[in-house]
Amino acid sequence: MSNAEALLGVALPCIAFFLLHSLLVAGWFKSMALRALGPRVMSGWYRLLYTVVSIASLTVALWFITRIPDHHIYSFPRWIGWPMHALRLGGLLFGYISYRQLRSDEFTGTAQALRFLKGQEPGGDMEGLTGDKLIRDGGYALVRNPLYLAGIIIFIFQPEVTRTWLTVSVLSVGYFVWGALIEEKRMLRRYGEEYRDYMKEVPLLVPRPSDLTRWLRSIRG
Repeated sequence: MSNAEALLGVALPCIAFFLLHSLLVAGWFKSMALRALGPRVMSGWYRLLYTVVSIASLTVALWFITRIPDHHIYSFPRWIGWPMHALRLGGLLFGYISYRQLRSDEFTGTAQALRFLKGQEPGGDMEGLTGDKLIRDGGYALVRNPLYLAGIIIFIFQPEVTRTWLTVSVLSVGYFVWGALIEEKRMLRRYGEEYRDYMKEVPLLVPRPSDLTRWLRSIRG
């Protein structure tokens, strides 16, 4: 397999997954699903179906990617590699802490499905999400998209670079940045002026050094 064929074999599953994910979160697609399913079924099941489809499509994409022959490109020396591993671990912990600020049962859609099965009204918006308050503390006081930042850190600071990892990393980081910009539009529609004020106070993806120092002190304290 040529280098170009290998790159294409890795890139296509990634792009297919990103396109499917973008389709499922697009406002026009959710509006179409709302008309087809009705408000109660939509708010009860859409989020869970979205989670299941995302996991399944990611699994398929990874299966295809792992079938492509890979080769080593570069290894950072240990004195750089160990700090990079530490940064990746820090990114993982930061993502976990930020995720804990969300309602994980609603984020995955299990809470909405259970309310539906019990005969209750799922409530909330069209996806059954009931949290109306804009989260501005914890990781969300550092950057507006902490989960995307966590993913970027994990991908960028890999000390062992292979052809497959580099390809996936470039595409994923680009998608995280693009996704963060798209998310901004959705949040502006939902929270309006409150989110505009939040945008002025907190960066999109790159934390300010002073804010990062303050956040680390709050974690240790």
